[in-house]
This record gives sequence, structure tokens and C-alpha cells, in this order.
Amino acid sequence: MSSGPVVRAMRDTLLQAAERELAAVFSFRDNWRPLDTSTFGRYSGDRSFAGTFRWQAALDLQDLLVLQGIESGG
Repeated sequence: MSSGPVVRAMRDTLLQAAERELAAVFSFRDNWRPLDTSTFGRYSGDRSFAGTFRWQAALDLQDLLVLQGIESGG
């Protein structure tokens, strides 16, 4: 199966998502103040951006499944 580079790219994309989300959690933890909604807004934005990476990895996986003739079941 010649999908090695594709799988590595998906891995890297998911790793970026996890790192971004972890950084968002730590930032939220370190900067949260009562009644300050701006910290939560930044956290939500960072999580949303991490979600974009996860979505891209899911699309790449779907493409790989189609290339390999595997039904995704979803």
C-alpha cells in the first residue's frame, strides 16, 4: 500500500490539532479571571481552529479509504 505519505500527513495534522488544543487549555487555565469573557473567547477560537485540523484529517482519511476501495460505513 503506497499510502505512507498520506498517513504521515494525517498524523501530522492530528498532532497539530492536539498541540493547538492543549495550548488553548493551558492558556485558558493560566489566564482565566472571574467575569472576564475574553479568555473564553480566545479559548473557543483556538479550539475551533484545532477542529479545522481534525476535520482536514477526517477528509484525508475519507479520501484514502476511497482510494483503497474501503467503505467508511459513515
